[in-house]
Amino acid sequence: MNDFDYDALQKKRLARSDRCRKRSTRKCTLPSDYLTPSERKRRNGEMKTYNLSKPMTYAEFLTMPDDLQAQYLRSLRWRFGASDKRIAEMMGVSHPIIRKHRERLGIRITPGTRLPQTELNKEEWAAWVNGEQVSMTPLAARPEDASETDADPEGEHDPPKTEPAPVPQQTPMVTGGCFTATGSAGATAQMLAHLFEGDPREVTFTLTFAYTEVSR
Repeated sequence: MNDFDYDALQKKRLARSDRCRKRSTRKCTLPSDYLTPSERKRRNGEMKTYNLSKPMTYAEFLTMPDDLQAQYLRSLRWRFGASDKRIAEMMGVSHPIIRKHRERLGIRITPGTRLPQTELNKEEWAAWVNGEQVSMTPLAARPEDASETDADPEGEHDPPKTEPAPVPQQTPMVTGGCFTATGSAGATAQMLAHLFEGDPREVTFTLTFAYTEVSR
C-alpha cells in the first residue's frame, strides 16, 4: 500500500467515525428557566412611590432613600425658604434632629441655597403644610425681599457685604535732588518757586547753586 492509498484509508475511517458521534440538541439552561411566573414575581423587589410635593412626617421621610431625602429638603428650602426649624415643626421633631440629618446628607448652609423669607412665603408654607394645593415652582427672589427675613436660630442669613477701605491719596513732595537748567535768571527762579508749590510741610531747604554763563 502506497502513501496515497493509506491517506485515503485514514480519511474514510474518520468519516465513518463521525457518523457515530453523539450530538446533543439541548441548549444551555439556567435555574431561573424552571421557575413558574408566580415564583419569578416573588423574586422581584417591592415597587415604591414617593410624593415629594406634599408634607410628610419624619417617619415617612426616613422611608425614602438618601438621594430623595436630600432632594426633598433642598426643594423645601428653595421653594418656601423653609429653615430647619420650620421643617422640624412640620415633621413633628425638634430642629436639631433635622439639622443633624441635613448635615449627614451633605447639605450645607451657604448663600443662595435658601429663598429669602417673605410674608408671601410664610402664607404659602402654612397653606401647603395644611394640605392645600400650592405650586412647587420656586418664586423669583426680589431685591426688596432680602430684608424681610425671619428670625433663624441657626444663623442661616447671608453675611453682610463689606466694601474695601479707600486708599489715601498722597501728594508728591520734594525731599532732595540735583538738576541743571538753561535759561534766563528770572525764568530759572520762577521754576524753582514752582518746584515747591503745594508742599504742606513747614521745612527749610538748603539750596546750593553752581552756574555758568552760556555764550550766545
